[in-house]
Amino acid sequence: MRLSSCIRRRGFLVLLATVIAISAPIATAAVTIDYWSIAPDTTCYDFEEYPVEWTDELGEGLNDFKHMVADFERLNPGIKVQLTPVDLAKRLEKLVSAVVAGEAPDLSDQVSWVVPVLAERGILSNLDDFGFPKIETVSTETDYMMMYEGGRYQFPYAMNTFALIYNTDSFEAAGLPTDREEWTWEELNEWGEKLYEFDSDGNITKVGFAPWLAGAIPWDWYYVFGGNIWDRQNEKLVVNSAQNIACLEWYDSWMEKFGRDNMLKFWNAAIQSMQVAGGSPLYTGDLAISHSGSYYPRHMLDKWAPDLNWKTVPFPYPPGGRAWSGSLVAATVTMPAGAEHPEEALKLLEYLYIDNIPSYTSSGIDPPIDKRWVDWYKAHSPRMDVFTDLVFSPGAVAIPMIPIMNLPKWAHIEDARDYVLHGKKTAKQALDDLQNKLQSELDIYWGDRT
Repeated sequence: MRLSSCIRRRGFLVLLATVIAISAPIATAAVTIDYWSIAPDTTCYDFEEYPVEWTDELGEGLNDFKHMVADFERLNPGIKVQLTPVDLAKRLEKLVSAVVAGEAPDLSDQVSWVVPVLAERGILSNLDDFGFPKIETVSTETDYMMMYEGGRYQFPYAMNTFALIYNTDSFEAAGLPTDREEWTWEELNEWGEKLYEFDSDGNITKVGFAPWLAGAIPWDWYYVFGGNIWDRQNEKLVVNSAQNIACLEWYDSWMEKFGRDNMLKFWNAAIQSMQVAGGSPLYTGDLAISHSGSYYPRHMLDKWAPDLNWKTVPFPYPPGGRAWSGSLVAATVTMPAGAEHPEEALKLLEYLYIDNIPSYTSSGIDPPIDKRWVDWYKAHSPRMDVFTDLVFSPGAVAIPMIPIMNLPKWAHIEDARDYVLHGKKTAKQALDDLQNKLQSELDIYWGDRT
């Protein structure tokens, strides 16, 4: 009696368990976003407050990229994020191969000047196709940078702007002012020349200023002179404009002032020393005024020259030039074609870079692209004010969104400069040749359009 009762009860429980199992909703596995990132270890350095209140188990005040990702996962329990570090030297080859093989990541970091060619080749998705929001609080140039052929293919989260950084100790030793927020064109040339030093044999031991030292963007001064690389309105290359030619002639005038061989000797030594950590002539005090990017203070100076006393000013400009000018280039996030989880990936993108201050900005490395974060950033990193204001300056110019800017040596613009500085070509010859070369490259993509 008991045995049969037990069997019946056990049978009922089995049946009940079966019914429950059938009727219960099937748990779905968490979606995993594959994000190829160049910034997984960005930290906040010494900033103590942040306009977002962190509440997850990692603790408050840490505010780095991984912390933001962890908080996103906490707020979105059905989504996991796989961060895959990207080797910058191989990022393009790796991404193209992954897309072609049907193994594209959901998000991939890039740099702004390579996005047009990737979009042109169908490697990237148009973010607008997935409902990417319009951001009203970015500058016109930042908005332009997102666009290619009418669609938005990238979101710039780490903007680089460019200005002059100068050694205030060198200025004070020469009796020059260090309290000026802007310089005139005449002052730049006069002070830059005055700050040169020589040994007993006439060799240059310290450079006051040379336009190409030690900047990363070779056409910044073209913009300062009122020139450009690309005429957006007429959709044509304008590399050999009168303003650009005048700019390279000004470059060459510094060679003539101090002797081409003497200048090249110093320059070559500087290039060699810059291959070694802490070897830049700006760090060592051998260069008084440097063409520098917004990444210099945090990435370079704080690490390799923490005792250097420095200030920044925007590029001075000649008559007819642009005030508060220079290039805008950026690290950006993109969605590769064939991404498996586009909706979730877009949600992550918005959380990391739109809803909150991007980690590159909160870390003090790069100025904000969004006006909402400017006041906070300036309060925490006041020596970056010039770089910050340049993001929103009417004189700033975003790198052209055309599919040839990824060519070597900054689309061979460095080569044209070097022909002039080495005395191999005149400024006009160098830029005429470059205009023809780049036009032939552009024709590969756009044919008779240009």
